[in-house]
Amino acid sequence: MPPYPTLLRCAVRRERDLRAATDPATPPGVLDELARRLDHRRPGSRDRVAKLVAANPSTPPSTLSRLADRPGTALHRAVLRNPAAPVHVLRRFVHSAEPCHRAAIADSPAATEQVLLALVAAHPEAIDLPLRVLRNPALSDGAFERLAEHVGGRWPDLVDGIRRERADRTARATRA
Repeated sequence: MPPYPTLLRCAVRRERDLRAATDPATPPGVLDELARRLDHRRPGSRDRVAKLVAANPSTPPSTLSRLADRPGTALHRAVLRNPAAPVHVLRRFVHSAEPCHRAAIADSPAATEQVLLALVAAHPEAIDLPLRVLRNPALSDGAFERLAEHVGGRWPDLVDGIRRERADRTARATRA
């Protein structure tokens, strides 16, 4: 006779883990425990939960750092996009050959100005990267203008649009 109760228990546990991994209200300790339990599961079953834990903004930075040590481009992308991602993890991926890693760092709310400028410097061949970096609010006005000057000759209209977006964002923040 097939082990239906065991299969049912596993399915219920997996569903509970998936819900917890996606819920921003899940306590950081629970997310950390979910990530630790991933080491003991079959590779296929842990990938989805790992990506969801990595994307959850409540995941502790130490857990994100551990998840960044695991293999998997999609998992790395989720860690890099997380607003709680530690800066040392972002720095570690600055020289990555994966375009999705570069894009995730450029868009990251956790990126510092130094990380963003290092990213652009490390990939002069990535023509769209400076434009993504210009959209990141972590750039100071001076760094924004220097980078805008660097790429403005190629895409003046795009740079002007980003400059307007930046001014609008600043104006909204001042009103609030």
